[in-house]
Amino acid sequence: MEKIPSPKTSRRQGNKVMISYCPCQYDLAQKIAEGLIAKGIPTVCPPLRMHEMIKIATEEARVVIPLMSEAYEASNTSKYVLSYVDEAGIPIVPIKVQDPYSQSGWLGVICAGALWTKITNANDIEKNLNNLMWQLQPYINDALDEEQHLVVLVDGTLAQGYYIQCGNKFDMKFDMFSMINGYIAGQGDDEVGGFVINGKYTCLSDKEDFEFQFKKHYIGQHDVQYSGTITNNESQFFFDGKWLLDDLSDSFHLEVSRNQSARSKDLHVMLSYQWNSQELVKRVANILKQKNIPIWFDIAGDMKGNINTAMAYGIEGAAMVISFDTVAYSKSINCQKELTYASQLKKNIVPVLLENDKGFQNTWLGMIIASLSTINMQDDNEFNFTIDTLVQRINTVLDEKKHEESHRSQVITSLKEGRVSGQGNDEIGPFTMAGTLPDLSLRRTSSRSTTAKAFHTIKSIDTQCEKLLKQFGSSGLVVLDLVKDVPVGSAVFIDNYFASTKLVKKLTELGYRIICTLRSNRIEKCTISTEEEFAQKKRGYYESFISDDKRCIIVGWKDSKRILLGSNHIGVEPITILKRWNKEKQCRVDVTVPQIINNYNKFMGGVDNVMLINSWIIMNSRLSGDDRYSSTSHGKFRLFHFKSEIAKFLLTKPNIQIFPTAAISSSINVYQSDEENEPPTKKTT
Repeated sequence: MEKIPSPKTSRRQGNKVMISYCPCQYDLAQKIAEGLIAKGIPTVCPPLRMHEMIKIATEEARVVIPLMSEAYEASNTSKYVLSYVDEAGIPIVPIKVQDPYSQSGWLGVICAGALWTKITNANDIEKNLNNLMWQLQPYINDALDEEQHLVVLVDGTLAQGYYIQCGNKFDMKFDMFSMINGYIAGQGDDEVGGFVINGKYTCLSDKEDFEFQFKKHYIGQHDVQYSGTITNNESQFFFDGKWLLDDLSDSFHLEVSRNQSARSKDLHVMLSYQWNSQELVKRVANILKQKNIPIWFDIAGDMKGNINTAMAYGIEGAAMVISFDTVAYSKSINCQKELTYASQLKKNIVPVLLENDKGFQNTWLGMIIASLSTINMQDDNEFNFTIDTLVQRINTVLDEKKHEESHRSQVITSLKEGRVSGQGNDEIGPFTMAGTLPDLSLRRTSSRSTTAKAFHTIKSIDTQCEKLLKQFGSSGLVVLDLVKDVPVGSAVFIDNYFASTKLVKKLTELGYRIICTLRSNRIEKCTISTEEEFAQKKRGYYESFISDDKRCIIVGWKDSKRILLGSNHIGVEPITILKRWNKEKQCRVDVTVPQIINNYNKFMGGVDNVMLINSWIIMNSRLSGDDRYSSTSHGKFRLFHFKSEIAKFLLTKPNIQIFPTAAISSSINVYQSDEENEPPTKKTT
């Protein structure tokens, strides 16, 4: 087992300013980060995922800037992240992004007495940036310039275990648990409430074990202290010690998976067997060890802790999986899990037959090994020969893996202020690299998009089909399928035909920024006024609603009628004023427009026109020579003539059924022309 270096815990090693924000503040947070970077201050604006934010705070943050507002205070993610930052002792320099606003509750407690800078919109950044930098100066002056080396032992994974109280055993779970550079960080929820954890671990002298102490802080309630020692194997850490709450104390046990990068990278050979075959498999294992072949064999304690986690590590790190096949093996649930998972990962499987395969030919085992080359070990007299055959096959696979590893590109990169630099080597030779990061282009979808790919996906997911269809509908699955090729963090604009609040929340989990139009039957218990109630309001009136889980904001806006939009990162602010035509007054008047409307229309507008042009292109490709509409002899429509023909058709076919625009439009252009929105056109003689 490897020796893990003792982490330094003398001081927090972060050297960056971290922006803490809620979904509707994403654009403002990005602009503030860009302003600080332009002034030479290393700044990070992390992805809008709670666990990622806590990890980045642990790894990189020298000081944290929360964007205080009502939305931030209502955000569950913001509450957990800033509570962890406060417990970890990372300095906090707030920005007030809403005026008037006075922080209260959990945010009021954390930021009590802190000096803050007021930046309510992008226009305030430049003039107030110097004041913000002055407040940051005491913390960034002594920050280290170079990037710090990270020792990540546990990388934000699930931790499970139990604690004892009054002789009874109770389950204990942490949704996120990290061990980074001597620090313990995490978060979770239980029957008491939401909590964050913060603490330290240190390596015991001349041992591979650690001692630790961390505090579980129930937000707005009490604290529970934990301390003890950490033991480990190749796949897990085991925490054993005492918990303490006032005068109460007892023991606890916790298990957490180790970070893959902290484990040995040497590929091993996994021996998969059923308990009845243990003596023979032991014999094989001893011979393989004598030949210096790295093996993973649970008789040596490799299955310590959570059996599924240990089993997964054994398979995932294996260059080869050797199954010792018997009828009993085919009836074992754990053996079925092991070999099925190995088959799914396309591992090199070598079936060793300890019994005649007719006994399990028609089972799951027979199906997996049917096309594989087997080794027969039923005759003990042939044992040495079969072992030699097995060793030869193992060595061949290990040599191939080592060759792959030696030719795999090794790259070290640096990302600073939009620039990429690095060096590495591959099968061609050593190389250097340099360049810039492009802006992630904004993506959008259209209701005319084909559903064939989505339905192909539905067919392949089998048992999940009904669940996914019920949750998102077939139109929602189109979006989920299309975003697989879209970089995480991109902005995606979605038409109401596809969109729902459930889809917005799912895409938030996946790391995308969303703006969409919504239909009134897809907004999940939203309290925004009905269309009839909106009809009584003035033009420019708006309402907003934030979902209970803070993942989605819904905005209703009155133009000529009510329009519903949803987002996970943009709300109503900053409000803008737009000139719109008023039919009664026969002039343009000021209309209040929420920010979400501007953003949607900026990037989604024009989709209908694009589809009209696409239809024209398709029509041209199908036309034979017809010179009536051609300026050349090629017999193709000009775009003007194509539009004219559509208009003539609609005018000369009075019986055609024309659906309302809102029912079929690929995008609700919130500034679309109608008799109220535009002045009458001048008549020409």
